[in-house]
Amino acid sequence: MRTLDFATILISVSLAVVGQLLLKIGMLRIGKFSLSISTLVHQYTRIFLNPFVIAGFFGFFLSALVWLYVLSRVELSIVYPFVALNYVLILFGSYFFFRESITTVKLIGVAVIMIGVYLISRGA
Repeated sequence: MRTLDFATILISVSLAVVGQLLLKIGMLRIGKFSLSISTLVHQYTRIFLNPFVIAGFFGFFLSALVWLYVLSRVELSIVYPFVALNYVLILFGSYFFFRESITTVKLIGVAVIMIGVYLISRGA
């Protein structure tokens, strides 16, 4: 795999992670909501007008555009496992931004994911 291909994969994954973190920030500011029919329209209006939610969706959109570029150049069976890096980056992003816990089991899971992505990427 070329360096440019690898870089664009990481950009796509990173944009998706940023999008997810922004969505979480937006929802933390909005708070819990219910699926009650009587308040559904009002709640979703608040959600979709929240600037963090809008930015989060924009991050996902940019990630998808970069991903299309990647898919045009790299075999899907090679590139798709890199999506699992989202789990790794989200774990650390959640720790730093939201003070979520990192347990030994989560770290072992991250190690397994990283080993798996490495092994699959080496099969190219």
